[in-house]
Amino acid sequence: MNPGSIVEDLEFKFHDGATGKKILVILNDGTCGFYIVVKTTSQTDLRSTSPGCNLKDPYPNFFVPRKYKIFRKQTWICLNEFYEFTATVLVQRKFDGKVTYMGDLGEPVTKALIGCAAEADDISLAHEKQLRDTIAAHFPWGHIVPNCGKSPSQVRISPDKNTAPQSSTPEFNLSHPRAKSGQATFTPPACAPSAVCPGESV
Repeated sequence: MNPGSIVEDLEFKFHDGATGKKILVILNDGTCGFYIVVKTTSQTDLRSTSPGCNLKDPYPNFFVPRKYKIFRKQTWICLNEFYEFTATVLVQRKFDGKVTYMGDLGEPVTKALIGCAAEADDISLAHEKQLRDTIAAHFPWGHIVPNCGKSPSQVRISPDKNTAPQSSTPEFNLSHPRAKSGQATFTPPACAPSAVCPGESV
């Protein structure tokens, strides 16, 4: 499993103890011994429809519109709850048929999501460190430039011309998650090469 992988868990266990089918997104590569996982939903529930990072919403999220052809429905990746699976457990559940790989978000969207998640109020320090390590390990062509008091406050992901893959879309601007709007925007490819339009998120 890689950062940005989309999986369906047939017996996902929620924080309240309930279990059910859920489409999830993996945020790191598991080399640290565990995977950080977040839920998705197609239910609006006071969530913004601004594409990208919406950390100031009542339920912080990263919004992926249907037109980007990653999910079949407009989908919010939930950033108010973070889950952890050990690498061994997740791999075993995949072999048992309880977890199914369905595709991935694509490189630009994955990096934008991880950067947004790392700024979420509800993430632990340990998980935040793993996400920042993930960006450094998997996206060496870009770095985050501090906002330096610009107005509107922005974080710009700038490519390293020596390492940026030619097939990627390494540069786009994100409104800083800590800005007053709490939003970030991104422009992904018309259809990411890896997009397989997995089943409806619930």
